[in-house]
Amino acid sequence: MCRSPTDGDRAPETGEVLFSTAVASELVGEAASRLEKARTELRTHAAESGLAVTRRYTEAVDETILFLWDAVARASGRGRSPLERIALVAQGGYGRAELNLYSDIDLLAVVPEDLRREEERAVRQLFHLLWDLHLDLGHATKTVAECVATLGADIDSATALIEARFLAGDRDAFATMREQFERCLRGDQQRWFLEFRQHDWEERHERYGSSVYLLEPNVKEGEGGLRDIHTVGWLEFVVYGTASLDALEEHGLISVDEREALLGGMDSLLRVRNQLHLLEGRKCDVLSFEKQPRVALALGYATDEKWLAEELFMRAYYVSAREVFQIAQRLVGELAQPSGGKRPSEREQVVDERLRCRGGRLYVAGDDAAYFEQEPARLVQIFGKAAAMGCRVSETTARTIKRLLAQGVGADLSADVAIRRVLLTVLGASGEVGAHLRDMHESGALSVTDRAIPPVSLDWLN
Repeated sequence: MCRSPTDGDRAPETGEVLFSTAVASELVGEAASRLEKARTELRTHAAESGLAVTRRYTEAVDETILFLWDAVARASGRGRSPLERIALVAQGGYGRAELNLYSDIDLLAVVPEDLRREEERAVRQLFHLLWDLHLDLGHATKTVAECVATLGADIDSATALIEARFLAGDRDAFATMREQFERCLRGDQQRWFLEFRQHDWEERHERYGSSVYLLEPNVKEGEGGLRDIHTVGWLEFVVYGTASLDALEEHGLISVDEREALLGGMDSLLRVRNQLHLLEGRKCDVLSFEKQPRVALALGYATDEKWLAEELFMRAYYVSAREVFQIAQRLVGELAQPSGGKRPSEREQVVDERLRCRGGRLYVAGDDAAYFEQEPARLVQIFGKAAAMGCRVSETTARTIKRLLAQGVGADLSADVAIRRVLLTVLGASGEVGAHLRDMHESGALSVTDRAIPPVSLDWLN
């Protein structure tokens, strides 16, 4: 264990550091040992739940930083901590408790307007110790007014503050900062934030390839990556005051299945990113060709008689990423453009008793499996309704259709004359006929109509 510093260990009061080189080195050594022990333990669990592993690592980083904070707080020897008026705050991914094993650590010290010399020196000493840990550290020192001033001026700093989480020090200073920041964010600067983030959504996807199906996808910034889910959370926080997926469901913006798809997508992406960090021994977000077989093996994929392990892994990755992207894209469009003061949930179109259309996607409200099992013809008919309305069947609903058809639900539908009419409706619809047919093909619904009519060549869809 690291010994407590004594008066003889402290640097002179006029110096820029609180500890002698020997004590600082001992503190850093103890902190590094704690952090490496946590990483070693988590390496054996890195293929498990991505959300669980990142939260556990975040807790280990919290404990390490608080160990150093306490050492600095005790350093004055005058009965009063030089940090008692400072609030130490985690921001960004660290604030979300979403640290992969080599993620950057983003810290903010909220300081008073009349910052004293000994307080400034203590904050500087803390950051020096953390730098000596060789963390990928980002840090800033701001007053409450400077935090609020990021709105309208610095989108990245303002976004990081949305995810601010109190760590130590003056809790009242943190609460004051949050209250003033959020009041301004949902007031004069709301439109600035929403428009900037929507523009960034479009620009980022263009910069990273504008496709889910890149051969070497970026699991953080690419389509269907972590940043898509983060963006939904940021916009939801501005509009509703929370970044919870449960709240999106409560407000009627997503179905239960869509919430589960986003949560499952987040977990899977974090699992993959943990493996990339372990393989590189540093932060890494690109799922390159050479890493795909090793990640697949680590996540439990195995080669079968038809597919290599990495092919099975990438197929699952693309399916999940596409679903995440399509759900997130709709949500970003709705949350970023609240019209006439109306909440996004009020713009849902009721098609009939069970069908709803929102953001150009047709879906079943409530238990979609029961809806289709009650009348199996609906498994195919829903695509005709979507085409006639100029929208598409949602990813979650299409996934339910695929599962039910694989289980044998609607096995005798090919003899139903009405099923043949669905294909005619789709082919005669204006708009994206190819997209409708592709949706039917991927869900298995097209094969039902294929058995009901003469064979149709689908080569032109590829």
